[in-house]
Amino acid sequence: MFSVAPDRALYQVMTGISQRVLAPGSDPYEIGLEAMGEIVHGVIDTAEHGAGAYILWAELTDVADHPRISARSWCVALTRLAAGEWLEVDPKDREAVVRYFDRWQDPMLRTRDLSDEPDGGWRLEYYAFLERTIREVLGDAGDLLAPVDAEIAVGYLDVGDYGLALDYVALVLCEYEIPIPDRTLRRLGHVADIMSSDQALRDIAEIPVAG
Repeated sequence: MFSVAPDRALYQVMTGISQRVLAPGSDPYEIGLEAMGEIVHGVIDTAEHGAGAYILWAELTDVADHPRISARSWCVALTRLAAGEWLEVDPKDREAVVRYFDRWQDPMLRTRDLSDEPDGGWRLEYYAFLERTIREVLGDAGDLLAPVDAEIAVGYLDVGDYGLALDYVALVLCEYEIPIPDRTLRRLGHVADIMSSDQALRDIAEIPVAG
């Protein structure tokens, strides 16, 4: 249970913000920015999950305004999902609160939970992000990747088969031990996470890091 004032205050902020996010005609992105301000000026340093709550709203709004993502519909869908899940949490159940913030450490990983959303407008932004990221990885691999392998991967991307493209790129980089910059590996691993590709994650773990 929230037994101290800062924890109760955080619960109230999270509940109020979540209710506003789900209100008809609301702008979840703008409300997410307001949430960050309320948490910073109120409970970020005093509530048990103050920092986690701030990071949650920061990561959600980043989906819309980060230069590499810039996905407004995706941001809205994820923010509504986060708000709805928070309103289902019993604040008296400390373990439930902990599980909530653990689950939402990286909001983009919750994308697969949007599969039943009636408004699928976010999917176009999501797929554009996957394609752009995999193409960037191919670019970083450069001449170390055989032209035929690059052509196969691009062929998958061109027909929108991002899962096969991801798995193929990860397999080739692993099998031929092609060293990749750490930043690139992290990006590839993030895509594998949000696409739930265990095979790609296993291959990525074996790809050497460029010195």
